Amino acid sequence: MASLPVMRSLGLVWLTCWLLLTGACDGLFGEGQKVTADQQQQLDIAAYNATEQRLSAGRREFASKKYSYQQAVGNQLFFLDFPGFDPRLHRFDPATQTRLDYEFSIGSGEAFNFRASYALVVTARKQGSTVVYSAYEAGAKNQLVGSTSFMAPSDAKWWAYAVSGEQVYVVTYDAMTQKTQLHQWSPRGTMAPKALFSLEAATGQPTLGIFLDFGVDGDTLVFIESGRIWKGSLASGRATWLRNQVQIDGGNVDFQADGVTFSTAKGMFFFKNDTMQLWDVTQKISASPFQLSDTFKGSHRVSEGGFSRYGDYIVYIGGAGVFAYDLVRDDITPVLLEPRPDGPGQDPSSQPLRIEYRYPQVTTDGTLYVTGLTSTSGSVGADGPIYSVDLRPLLPVKTP
Repeated sequence: MASLPVMRSLGLVWLTCWLLLTGACDGLFGEGQKVTADQQQQLDIAAYNATEQRLSAGRREFASKKYSYQQAVGNQLFFLDFPGFDPRLHRFDPATQTRLDYEFSIGSGEAFNFRASYALVVTARKQGSTVVYSAYEAGAKNQLVGSTSFMAPSDAKWWAYAVSGEQVYVVTYDAMTQKTQLHQWSPRGTMAPKALFSLEAATGQPTLGIFLDFGVDGDTLVFIESGRIWKGSLASGRATWLRNQVQIDGGNVDFQADGVTFSTAKGMFFFKNDTMQLWDVTQKISASPFQLSDTFKGSHRVSEGGFSRYGDYIVYIGGAGVFAYDLVRDDITPVLLEPRPDGPGQDPSSQPLRIEYRYPQVTTDGTLYVTGLTSTSGSVGADGPIYSVDLRPLLPVKTP
């Protein structure tokens, strides 16, 4: 893997040299002949297949296709399976290589929900005119830490909530006062939830638009309102709009010490905290000189399927697999490529295996977990296993 940075810098030249040295190009063109467009395409395809095989050698099946909804929380991975209509929640700890199968319910049918930290797993359920929030010990199968309740919303199953360390946060709306209120609850304590501040006061607006979702990490608060994304501080009670001109697409948001990454209908964006600049990451990736080859020049461009942060990298789904964009060096690294029907390992006597990667999640230890939608019909598969990849040999930790 030490040769990977060389491959990135030399691109097709490195791959072509490798093919020539290994004899993979024998018979493609004669000695002294100029390479034609068709011959170059064959070289590019052979190089792609070789790279796909090399990267796939580091891929492992973490869980079978019956598992899904993977979510990285620090160095832990949470994921679900559906033995029936109701899901079961599981947690995997890469440090100890142990799996915990939770025995408490996280809801029934389409009403399942949970939020987690290193300390707590919280779930909400509507009971009559109230919503009950139950906090469980993250390291135990079924150990209730505490519960609290709020009056239920009239137009939703529960109020949005978030978990950070030992603290739980809930956002409610009072139609009488027209205030969107942030509350803090300590499940291990004896006191009821306390109101911190309204989001109207935090933003300096008399009224908010439609509140959608939020997250908290330490002192940092990030929330979505009418397609706009805001970042604030719990200590100061103030929030700043991150100046996105296109409404945010769902809840695919990640915030770290360096900034906030989010997706919109026009692609990924990154708000850099120290300079207060909003970067169009999709445009930066499209404008990058990186390419696998002329034949696959657009394979690294942003596609649907999600993203996850790891250090200075955004690990995202590209047109032909999983790639990593370095926010500091403005560089791109292939992580996994989708196999081609003419690639090594394909059985010519049967339908070729198609894998499309989706929903990347990276834990802080540098492990990527990604779903591979598998199919032999030629169309995109409906499900597939969760694969794991150790990113550390591919994406080295930066040194000052």
